[in-house]
Amino acid sequence: MIVAPSVVELTSTRVLRHQPPRGTPSRLVNIRQYRGFRHGTPSHVRLYATVVKGSRSSVKSVSGHGYATLRKPVVTITDSEYALIQDLLGRSPGGLPKTDNAQKASNTAGYRHVVQSIAPSAAAPQGADSTDGASAWEGRPVYQQLPKPFRKALQAMQQKDTRKLLISLRQIVMLPEDELHSAIASMPRNTFTELLRSLDPFTVSKDADPTNGTYIAPGMFTMLNMESTIDDWGVRKLYVRLLERMLVLMKALRATGQTLNAEEYTYLIRCAGAASDIATAKWLWRDMDRCGTTFWRQTGLYHEYVKARFLTEAIYTGYDKTRVMVLPRNLHRSKLLLAPHRLRQLERLRLSTRRRKFRFGLNKLSDHAEDLTRILRKTVPPVRLFLRIHLDGHITSEKLLCDFMIAFARTGSLRFIGSRILEDFFAVRVEGLNLDKFAAGPANWKFRAPFFRIRPTAQLMHAVVESYCCNCEIALAVQIVDQISSRYQIPIPPAVWRNLLEWTHIASSPPISTAWKKAGMPWKVPASTAVEMVWSTMTGPPYNVQPTFKDYGILIKNLLGRGQLERAIPYLREARRFYDARCHEFEDSVFEYIQTLRDGADATRALHRHECARFAKQAAWYDMQTWCRRLLLAWRPLPPRTSDTRAGAGPQDFDQRFSHERSIPDFVREFRDFVPNPALYRTPSGYVRLTDPAASFARSVFVRRMPLDVPMLTRRPLEGGGSHYHWQLRRVRQRKVAVLSAHSLAAQTASRLDPLTLLSGDLDTFRTVRLPKRRGVSPREQVVDGTLAAGADELEYGDYDD
Repeated sequence: MIVAPSVVELTSTRVLRHQPPRGTPSRLVNIRQYRGFRHGTPSHVRLYATVVKGSRSSVKSVSGHGYATLRKPVVTITDSEYALIQDLLGRSPGGLPKTDNAQKASNTAGYRHVVQSIAPSAAAPQGADSTDGASAWEGRPVYQQLPKPFRKALQAMQQKDTRKLLISLRQIVMLPEDELHSAIASMPRNTFTELLRSLDPFTVSKDADPTNGTYIAPGMFTMLNMESTIDDWGVRKLYVRLLERMLVLMKALRATGQTLNAEEYTYLIRCAGAASDIATAKWLWRDMDRCGTTFWRQTGLYHEYVKARFLTEAIYTGYDKTRVMVLPRNLHRSKLLLAPHRLRQLERLRLSTRRRKFRFGLNKLSDHAEDLTRILRKTVPPVRLFLRIHLDGHITSEKLLCDFMIAFARTGSLRFIGSRILEDFFAVRVEGLNLDKFAAGPANWKFRAPFFRIRPTAQLMHAVVESYCCNCEIALAVQIVDQISSRYQIPIPPAVWRNLLEWTHIASSPPISTAWKKAGMPWKVPASTAVEMVWSTMTGPPYNVQPTFKDYGILIKNLLGRGQLERAIPYLREARRFYDARCHEFEDSVFEYIQTLRDGADATRALHRHECARFAKQAAWYDMQTWCRRLLLAWRPLPPRTSDTRAGAGPQDFDQRFSHERSIPDFVREFRDFVPNPALYRTPSGYVRLTDPAASFARSVFVRRMPLDVPMLTRRPLEGGGSHYHWQLRRVRQRKVAVLSAHSLAAQTASRLDPLTLLSGDLDTFRTVRLPKRRGVSPREQVVDGTLAAGADELEYGDYDD
């Protein structure tokens, strides 16, 4: 096999080695050709596809693709030209390297995809065994030899339709093993790489994931009935299934005697990170050692592995910042030592919060409740990887250094970040870090400072905020960001302000603030007014950041937590404007989707837009309802007056009390679309329960029980006196329910629905969760409103798509 650049020029003849995707304009093809060879090019460009066997070769014209065709007879490459090509590639001019039959079949298939039809005289080898499969391609395109799912996948790749590609991928992995292996062996090698590139999780998240960029809390998971989208660990099922199927393709490629290249490992590692599967990311990295391909590792591949190994990307953590936040319980015995009584208080706090989180943020490989932060708390893995990359000369990228900052922040190694990364590589000095109670970390290791400095960008600001804020060092993060901005004249982008606002709210709210207080480190907790201070700074001059719906939600939750209910209502009105805009976008997407179906056009992109608008609308409704419910629960009437105060009460006091008593009914009337039905609030004489019979009622259906063992540190008395502490598993029993309402986000039963049905959200148009009978669920619990529910594990792309 000849391994050459995409275009090779010999004897005034240009040979095209790799065919562009179907539909590529000829103008782009000519630009690509003339980019590499600008001197001595002929006036008329000729495209050839070359097939070489041993010392003989033949040239076949490329026709039927809309490219330039031959005007002269086919010219055969001579032996001297073939030797020149081999010398150009650094190979021996004596011939091709010796390979086994499997490698020959895969190598010869690598360039046949540019030929529509190969003549028997050109394809048949001279003096070689005919078992290499060359005669099977005579007179037929390569893609026709593949099974139907592969042909659909290639067509979806050409159309850049990610949803159809995922449907075809599901059909591919369901093929028999021998048929799958033969198809992979006959597929061109670069086509397999293109297939994995099209399955990049970052591409899938934009084209096929309607929940992209949104954190789904356990409450939203239950209230919106998202069993078909999120698994029990809070990970999107799309990426979990995608990882499983990409590993099936990897296994089939290995069965053909081939190995993965560096680019293919990149997409697999990204997919493992998107599934929050640290173990699979480590296995893929060590697989390069087993295959002997470690020499392919470069800065980009190291960068991807660090992100997946330490979950530094937002998509890798499910956009949940609390899932990877450093807590004092995880720092025990690694950075500091906590007293036994403080440790027991933190254990009870962890038990109480785990009851409401299901299995979100836990390690799937552990039988008991083990947080992902417990896996990332050790310091040795990031230090060992950092030193190895530095010794190999790859530690020259700002992106890689920023990811290492977040990786070290997962372990609480703030001293190492400040002295060995910020100061040595970016000349940014960190002062004011309070680490008196923290043990000496990896900063004492022998490390040689680099001889160069990197000019920082806005990406370093983002890494600083992520690194220091996840350790509840909010004030220090603001100081460093301001230092970078003023010293290097870099304006602080709005994304950094929004990220800082969210981290400030998380650090100042329970249970994070409660954990640091119980650990004896109250200086880690920001002031209750810190969120409002950051809000005023980011929205005022000179930054003038325009708040989003999420930003308003953070400020509203902060005001409600501080008991300032009256101040939160104006911001609720501002947030409602964003909700109304999402409702209009949802209506437009419904009519566009229905019109596309009735026109008989491809409705894949219209369906994706409809799903994104549908999720955005229902997620905003859930947030608005949560804020209204919290406001009603936190509202307290004015205390009753005593006889003395009643005697001295004037008209102004009466008007104030009357307006206060009337504020909640007015609020319920204004936000009746978001107030729970029935609405319950407190009055001086008791409670008021308001029910709207015209509004729909949310009904919950029991799905299953979710027992979980949480390790607890308990105290056991000794016989001779005293006591000692030991670990004991405590069973936590949780109930999983499915809430049936018009706001349910369960999978739709069909794609061709009436517009009014889609807009109203009828219960009959959605599926609920059904469990197998072996788990002890009665048939009565499986039937809702006379419609048999469908299993959540069976809901896939393609179940309701044509």
